Amino acid sequence: MKPMDRAAADAVPHDLAPDAPAATDPAERFPFTKFLPPVVDTDVAGQLVRRLAQALRDHRVVLVRAPAGSGKTTLLAAWAAAAHERVAWLRVDAGDIDADILAAALHAAVLRVVPSLGRRVPGLLAGRGTARDPRALATALVNDLAGTGGLVLALDDLHAMGPGATSFLAQLVDVLPPHVGMLAASRSAPPLPVARLRVRGELGELGAADLRLDLDDVRRVLARQGLSDDATAARVLDLSGGWAAAVRLATRALPVAAEAHEVEGEPNDRVRAELWDYLAEEVLREQPTDLRRFLLETSLLDELRADVCAAVTGRADAADVLAELEARDLFVARFRRPDGDAWRYHDLFADFLRDRLRRERGPAEVADLHRRAAAALPTLGALPHLFAAGALEAAAERIVEIMFTSFDSSMLPHLMPWLERLPHEVVSADPRLAMLRAWHADIMGRSGEARALVEPTWRRLVAHGRDDEAIDLGLQLVGSLLALGDMEACDEVLRHLEGRELDPARRVVVLASRVWREWNRRDAAAMSALLEEALELALHDGAGAAANVLAMGLTSPLLFVAPGVASLLERTQRLDARLAPHDETARLQLRTFRAAASLLALDVSGAEAELRAVLAASEAVGRLAWTHQDAEALLLTPMLVRGERAAVLATVDAAAEARSVSPIYDRWWPAYAYQALRAASPGRDARALRALTARYLPDDLLDCAPSDAIVRGMAEAWLAVAKGSAPDGREPLAALTAAEEVQRATRAWLGHGLPGLERGSLLLEAGRATAAVDAAEATLQAAARYGAGILLTDVEAHRPLLARCAAVGLHADLIDAVIAAVDAAGALTTTRAIPDSGETLTAREVDVLRLVARGLTNRDVAAELGIAEATVKTHLTRVLGKLGATSRTHAVARARELRLL
Repeated sequence: MKPMDRAAADAVPHDLAPDAPAATDPAERFPFTKFLPPVVDTDVAGQLVRRLAQALRDHRVVLVRAPAGSGKTTLLAAWAAAAHERVAWLRVDAGDIDADILAAALHAAVLRVVPSLGRRVPGLLAGRGTARDPRALATALVNDLAGTGGLVLALDDLHAMGPGATSFLAQLVDVLPPHVGMLAASRSAPPLPVARLRVRGELGELGAADLRLDLDDVRRVLARQGLSDDATAARVLDLSGGWAAAVRLATRALPVAAEAHEVEGEPNDRVRAELWDYLAEEVLREQPTDLRRFLLETSLLDELRADVCAAVTGRADAADVLAELEARDLFVARFRRPDGDAWRYHDLFADFLRDRLRRERGPAEVADLHRRAAAALPTLGALPHLFAAGALEAAAERIVEIMFTSFDSSMLPHLMPWLERLPHEVVSADPRLAMLRAWHADIMGRSGEARALVEPTWRRLVAHGRDDEAIDLGLQLVGSLLALGDMEACDEVLRHLEGRELDPARRVVVLASRVWREWNRRDAAAMSALLEEALELALHDGAGAAANVLAMGLTSPLLFVAPGVASLLERTQRLDARLAPHDETARLQLRTFRAAASLLALDVSGAEAELRAVLAASEAVGRLAWTHQDAEALLLTPMLVRGERAAVLATVDAAAEARSVSPIYDRWWPAYAYQALRAASPGRDARALRALTARYLPDDLLDCAPSDAIVRGMAEAWLAVAKGSAPDGREPLAALTAAEEVQRATRAWLGHGLPGLERGSLLLEAGRATAAVDAAEATLQAAARYGAGILLTDVEAHRPLLARCAAVGLHADLIDAVIAAVDAAGALTTTRAIPDSGETLTAREVDVLRLVARGLTNRDVAAELGIAEATVKTHLTRVLGKLGATSRTHAVARARELRLL
């Protein structure tokens, strides 16, 4: 059921660096000044700080909106320095272009002040998932924040945020827990649900007029320079209009003109022009030549660190110069941390310096400065400078280097925007760049896009005889083709790969791809031989990369090919032992594989608990492609056995919606569809059957997988009987016989229905008992060979047939065992273990939580369950405590995230 495109896609970069380290600290991908408020004079605007503190006490979100230079950052930093709450500071910048990056930055900001913060967000970002949307990221962050206590998220320069992050931030604001506040500063209207927050009384606002300094504030500024002249203070205030940046400049040296300028909102062009002239004539010109040069050349840096400034300017004394800038009060702010300080120019001063740099230096010299900066910075910091310098080939090489030599999939959100900005001629010159783009598309479930990115380059290389260069592109391409079902093109690529010298990991990718190619051909014998070869190669590969590749490809359908369940389980244990400590993706797939084996062995409760744990882990990293679908489809079996029909239908309907996000669901759809049809129990209502078939077996999914014909054959038989055909009529029996042939060829025994039993039950209903037993025999033999668990989903529908078979001695012990397992599972108390907590929800707590999730009030829940409303409140209090939730809504979100509902 699962083509090996994920294994192929995941393995290609990874096996080129088999000893790659585990993911680095996400905070290290950002300059540390992003998480530190600047050191400011906290006394200048004391009244404003007190007003801001009161606004935060009165509202869960406070917005400070004013033009550049109004003192927003100074105000927020002064409040943060005096705050009693923990403050997670984040300076938003142009690099925060999408939800992934902003979520990573926010998580890193909180982690600095809450070391025990949950790790769902970095797990989600590092995962090779298929459903990482803004809502999932917001939910993950909120759940990470559940146990943080009082906290304020302080977001400075929110106007700089990229459009791709707006939906995430809006979602986050809507679901922030009560103990977490948000303080944001922006030059423009931020992408927050402002109107809704105002209506709820949850938004506090300070504008430009609120931030203007008054006469007392100006006096305090002047007093720090030893000036106490009230007339001078009044003239400074009159000229500046109370605009913080103008006040600061005026108190330094700005001639206090007799003419006052009315300033409304952002300073008008005349005021700005005067400030620009002042900076040029009274600040920059007055500096020594070498210091002036340093100011201009370092202006292109967002963060001033001594080593980078030295590389850009060529000055070995850069640390001393930075200290001198601070001593001269040349519009820099210092950020302190134990491993070294950094500085930033005031935004307006930086804009001025960059403008002067462009005016005074030629483009070639400015480009050279950017190249020097790039050489001194890590890749993420270097890329903006390389693009600014026009050094696109060098930028491409840095991207390739970080992904192929120090592989870390969580770097993709940061690198993809730069990769996509590279022009076609640069990407086409290096096949690795096309492969990276395709790899990202493939692991996100966009196999068609991945194919379009890789196939033209692969064909060009092959046509020009550059076969060795085409290998990794071919490995990437074959997975996409399998996922898309283009078997002719898949065969072409596989033939090319078969003639190449491959290392063990790449050879396993080819073998695993061929396993699923043979599955599409319905050749079980060929599948078995190829799987056997892949297992031997993976278990004896010294580097261990082949084990990782194969482990990610062992999905439940492979339990039904040789060498058999017991042998496969023993080998998966050995594969597990060979995985690197950070290979959690592969381990989750092995856990799913073993849970399927537990179902076959009739361990319904054990399999269910393990599958729920896998799905919770998968959900935390964005729904691992293929693993998530495998585990979710398997989980439908114990849910049906327990009689949780509504939950089955809800799960399948959610999967149907997810098809629009990831076409990977299409390849698993027959398993989802059959369980939904069984759960809906349409009986012999032809109209209901037609509606359900149209819903769960739509025409656009015809032949989406080889096993699709099994489910469609059974639905065709049901509809024929519902429309009036005799149970043993030609039409239903022919449809079921054809479905049986497909099942024997594909060995899709688990969760796809059992047309042999269906045919037997129809024959029994027609009074043909001997023929009925004969019809069931092949299916029961398969159950005896692979495991009685293949019968679990269908026991209730075929109890009379199974009883007849047992009565005549046909696999009587097996039938007794599976019926006993179904009866026991249905009678079990439905408790839910909470992953990684040691806590368990009782059956009653699960019942209460399910009803709350449906939107029922406490009174309605009490009536539904026949208990007192006070008892419902008690259960909910315990549920909130066990889940670490702060509200009913939060509890439901946590339960769904952990797959408890």
